[in-house]
Amino acid sequence: MKIWQWIESILLLLPVRLALAGLFGMAAVLKLSDPQAFAFSIKAYEVFDPSTQGHAIVLLAFVIPWAELLAALCLLLGVWTRAAAVLLVLMLLAFTAGLLHVISNNIDIECACFGNYQLVCKGPAGWCNIARNAVLMVASALLVWRGGGLLAVDAAIARRGTSRTDPDGVDRASDPA
Repeated sequence: MKIWQWIESILLLLPVRLALAGLFGMAAVLKLSDPQAFAFSIKAYEVFDPSTQGHAIVLLAFVIPWAELLAALCLLLGVWTRAAAVLLVLMLLAFTAGLLHVISNNIDIECACFGNYQLVCKGPAGWCNIARNAVLMVASALLVWRGGGLLAVDAAIARRGTSRTDPDGVDRASDPA
């Protein structure tokens, strides 16, 4: 292993993984602590008609926080890091589309991404929230591209799998000789 891989893992990938895990874990816990309030927040975006699509609002109010929590746990441990990061990118794209809908339709709401806390962006949902989501998407895309680094369980599993092969790539673990 090259020294730059360790430097990248310690100084870049691990902090990005842990920051995203912390943010999305916190967001999930806050939403799960009051699913009704989160459902009202989804309704306020006016993307779904509550009279005909109320079931979608309820479904999203339960699925989104659990998906965020699952992704956060995967990133925290470094298990399925790329898959978790892909999930975050897709969710952030959907959240950004909702924010663009709010901005384009002049809907005056506050982002409920972190419950009653307004991290980074204060006041009504707007371009600051779009910029925040873009930064989070870039961080997630970095993990999709580079993986979780050498300090992730993914890397330990990969190292364990390759340690059984000799330089020619032959699996000696199953060879009795």
